Amino acid sequence: MKRQILIRFMTIITVTVLLVIGILSFVTYNYYYVTATDVLKRHANASAVLFANSGLAYDYTDSEATIHDVLDSYAYPDAEIEVLDATGIPRYSSTGFISQRKLTREAVNQVRAGQTVTKRYDDEATGEHLLEVTEPVVSFGQTTGALRYTTSLERIDRRVIEICLAIVLLGTVVWGLAFIYSSRLVSSIVRPIQEVIGASDQIAKQHYDVKVNEEYSFELGELARTINYMGQQIKQQ
Repeated sequence: MKRQILIRFMTIITVTVLLVIGILSFVTYNYYYVTATDVLKRHANASAVLFANSGLAYDYTDSEATIHDVLDSYAYPDAEIEVLDATGIPRYSSTGFISQRKLTREAVNQVRAGQTVTKRYDDEATGEHLLEVTEPVVSFGQTTGALRYTTSLERIDRRVIEICLAIVLLGTVVWGLAFIYSSRLVSSIVRPIQEVIGASDQIAKQHYDVKVNEEYSFELGELARTINYMGQQIKQQ
């Protein structure tokens, strides 16, 4: 009986702990990645407005030195900035290396509609986890190109993993403490019941001097006193 009660207790506790771990991990994951994306989107949006007003987003014929001076003013920590034309083709890059990563047809349509395009992916060459935000550059109501920010999520990944591991460790400790407490609680419930059952069995075998501890709380104490009284009454008769 003790084992069955303990299993039921621990099943409920295990499900609860796993649920809490899952919710906290999900909240942590969302908080860090959503926050990082929102911050980069706000920066990209402000930079795209300034870039549209700079007069450089029309024919893309400015010198590398000129465009780099402009891009330096829009820099975001540890992020690469690329200038894309209206067809989604990269024209300039803050690193000096122009990639061949053109926007997809769907992304080009979104940019032309004035929408910000966000993307998280793993770089096939380096295996690095990256965040990419493409912000349309709109001049006088016309989308003339886009600014694309690309930054590594390595530090955020590491931080999220550390926090999730801490949550799992805390959940394991809570589960262990709950197991110890539940074991003692179940023992405190089962022990007096077993004692009452044993005393009843002895009385049935005509051993009327058997005594049950009457110091148990609540109904168990009442039951113990009833068993003892019954034994004495049978003995007198």
